[in-house]
Amino acid sequence: MAFAFSNLAFGNIERIPDKYVRDGKNVLPPPVWRDASPQTKNFMLVVEGPGAPMATFHYRSVYLPERTTAGAKTESLGHCVNDLGNPNHGGPQPPKGYGAHDYHFRLAALDVVTLHCDGKAKVGEMLEQAKPHIIAAAELGDTYESE
Repeated sequence: MAFAFSNLAFGNIERIPDKYVRDGKNVLPPPVWRDASPQTKNFMLVVEGPGAPMATFHYRSVYLPERTTAGAKTESLGHCVNDLGNPNHGGPQPPKGYGAHDYHFRLAALDVVTLHCDGKAKVGEMLEQAKPHIIAAAELGDTYESE
């Protein structure tokens, strides 16, 4: 079977529930994966908004060690600084009046335990450093519109 990724909160190509967006409760949806390669040493979750007015906007990046279970607290896991300028989950929130925006939740299986990003590294830097270590990747695509 191929590496697969989902979450326990909503499906693929759906409207993101209010609980998981910045103008809601701003909770990171609990990830679930299956059929990762035996060579996987870590996972990297990135939440992006490719439809941002200027460029792809990074809302979140976090390492999810292989034994992380769905719904685990992520505060102690490795984080990078999102495009909002902080290491927390900055859930999707498009500008009001711009209509529905697409959001991508990308999970990559890595062949390394950690990437050597300091606590000030931005998501884009982590993505560049991760590229040669990605064994497999899977993605969910969803939408949200601010009301």
